[in-house]
Amino acid sequence: MNPEIAYQKFLLKINKGNTEFNIQCDKARFALIINEVKNVWESNKLKFKDSILIEDLQSLVLNIEEISGIDKGDYLEFTLPSNFFECISLSCEVERGSCKKVIYSREIKGQNKNLLQFDENQKPDFDWEWTFHQIATNKVRVYKTDFKVNKINLSYYISLPIFDIEGYITIDNNLSTNLPLPIEDRFMDEIINYAVEEFFRDSENSIGYQLAKDRKVKQN
Repeated sequence: MNPEIAYQKFLLKINKGNTEFNIQCDKARFALIINEVKNVWESNKLKFKDSILIEDLQSLVLNIEEISGIDKGDYLEFTLPSNFFECISLSCEVERGSCKKVIYSREIKGQNKNLLQFDENQKPDFDWEWTFHQIATNKVRVYKTDFKVNKINLSYYISLPIFDIEGYITIDNNLSTNLPLPIEDRFMDEIINYAVEEFFRDSENSIGYQLAKDRKVKQN
């Protein structure tokens, strides 16, 4: 969506259903709010691994191969890309002896690591073609037992880039430029609804805030 269109939609929404007419928000503040709420939208939206949603958000999906892992004994540690936001899926190309295969990995949280590692029925298994991985501090740890991990294939959502709109002077005294978000218009509309809610929260406008909150609930 063109940033100017997004801005006009935002202005229409902050004036809709309010007794105060002609509520204003300058472009600098609009860009700031969008950049704040897009992170909230992304956290809420991209935690789901629904195949239809993944297809709809292909502009935010990257697939990469990584071979430069560091062997830490019971796991290999890989550095995540700088634009990594959320893992969609991870598989490994592994080998044991002369046998090679692809196995699939399941993400676990830190507190479950020891349970899975030492439970004979849950630990990484070459024959059953499964392992688990842990993501933390820009790293992914892929666990192994009696097999070697040669490569991982990672599918992930990227972080949304910075949004901007032309028409104001930036904090570093430059002219702003149009930088739209690379998502479908319907998703941008959702982010605009988040922005309207945040605008009224900042303005301490309780009526406008409640209307915006109700609108956001309906879209979900």
